[in-house]
Amino acid sequence: MLPVSTTLGELSFNAYRTGHFFNAKSYMIESYGDEKKLKQKGVQKMKREEFFNTGKTTQKKPIRLRAALKGVQGHKVNEWIEQEYGLKTNYRKREIAEDFGDFQSTRAISLHLGNS
Repeated sequence: MLPVSTTLGELSFNAYRTGHFFNAKSYMIESYGDEKKLKQKGVQKMKREEFFNTGKTTQKKPIRLRAALKGVQGHKVNEWIEQEYGLKTNYRKREIAEDFGDFQSTRAISLHLGNS
């Protein structure tokens, strides 16, 4: 058995009751103390709960230099616009299967750990 410690830089032990993995960098895990951890690349922390409950959300984002130079949308550099985010259904990169093999899929994988 590996040594477990709470000291910075050493191995720690984390136990989770459930985990839902939707795409790369998009997951929701729940610990035994009913604490939820929501992660979604590109979505602000305060909007993640809405994102996982409804599958979409909106938030403001700035127009970057290259997008402004292209002028396709007619916006200026660093102008803030409302951007809509939704779960991607056309994600085709590799996922880890339930038997830990690789496969191509767009389905969500739910893991239920422990005796709950």
